[in-house]
Amino acid sequence: MPERPLSAWRPLALSVLAGLALLAAFPPVGLWWAAPVGMAALFAALRRQSVRRAMGYGFVCYLVVFLPLLEWTRFLGPVPWLLLAVLQAAIAALLGPLVVAVERAVAGRRWGPALRVVGLVGAVIAVEAVRARLPFGGLTWGRLGFGQSEGPLLSWAALGGAPLVGAAVTVTGIGLLETVCRLPRRGTARGLAPRPLALPAALLFVPALAALAVPTPVDGRPVQVAAVQGNVPGQGLAAFTEDLVVLDNHLRQTEQLAADVAAGRTPRPDLVIWPENASDQDPRRSPPTAERLDAAVEALGGQPFLFGAILRDGERSINALAIYGPGGIEGPVYAKRHLVPFGEYLPLPSLAERVYPAARTLLPRDYSPGSMVGLLELGGVPIAVGSCFEVAFDDLPRAAVRAGGQLLVLPSNNASFGRSSQSAQQL
Repeated sequence: MPERPLSAWRPLALSVLAGLALLAAFPPVGLWWAAPVGMAALFAALRRQSVRRAMGYGFVCYLVVFLPLLEWTRFLGPVPWLLLAVLQAAIAALLGPLVVAVERAVAGRRWGPALRVVGLVGAVIAVEAVRARLPFGGLTWGRLGFGQSEGPLLSWAALGGAPLVGAAVTVTGIGLLETVCRLPRRGTARGLAPRPLALPAALLFVPALAALAVPTPVDGRPVQVAAVQGNVPGQGLAAFTEDLVVLDNHLRQTEQLAADVAAGRTPRPDLVIWPENASDQDPRRSPPTAERLDAAVEALGGQPFLFGAILRDGERSINALAIYGPGGIEGPVYAKRHLVPFGEYLPLPSLAERVYPAARTLLPRDYSPGSMVGLLELGGVPIAVGSCFEVAFDDLPRAAVRAGGQLLVLPSNNASFGRSSQSAQQL
């Protein structure tokens, strides 16, 4: 009789353990090896489950992940944070029924074990692809590959980006689970049969293969880049409430950079880059803003620089990256294409305000997305640009590099998130 409650609680306990292990792979903990352990525990919890139970255990696992992982969204209040975490957990929980479907489809087949690995990897990648697209353009936070920035599996990114890194994590997790399942138990003969261990041994060899996935050698000319960090006067939503203060901070840091270069303390930069939202006003409409940017160019000896600003495009507001030189804005302006839902625009505004009345107060204006590929030229160097949130999506930076970008530059503004783990997670 005591076996029944144990068997009933075991999948739930494994789901919680899986969530905690997956969470530990991301900052602030950052244990890359915890992700394969988490996937092994999750697959163990989902074995021999019904579709409904698998969905439930998957939801528990990912709620344990997303509640702490997305805690930095609480600057908007507890309601948006909780809704976002529950939504992401619900989408990720689709992995449960997919795992059940794979297990049933390959059961009894000649190549069942190998097909199972392929099916489980495909299920993980498919669910991550759905989360990266739905709803409102998707959210990639919590992607398996993003927890591997300090681990050996990161090398797979050179061949297939975050999806291939996530696949390597999944394969390693399956190998761990299969190895544990084949360990001798009390009452069985000692020793391990070589054949049953062949598959898990091969799967656990995946991390060693990562060393072969080396980046493409670079043979271009080196450039010296100066990234100016002026900082903001406060945290959260109050960080940009004082006009021109953030811009003045960046001007002072740029003048200090120029002084350090003149004194020989700092190498002369080929490129100077300001962050996203360094200017909260459009220099084409605000003479005080233009004066400060002109002063920055003068401090740099007439050298143009990349800056992030809130600009006007007709009646639209855009979150822009542009080159500013002696004559003002030079060349094309890149308008952020993948905007942050509920951060830079309000989807379904009537429904959003009904669910959360403070929504429009927290987001008084909507930005408009751009359509231009992020390719600008600075100091004779074609640079592939994106803005903050866009670093989490593969398609936009890839398009800019394919268009000719030789240096990937994605300025960000994380001031709203204070001293949370958001910046480390994004990096």
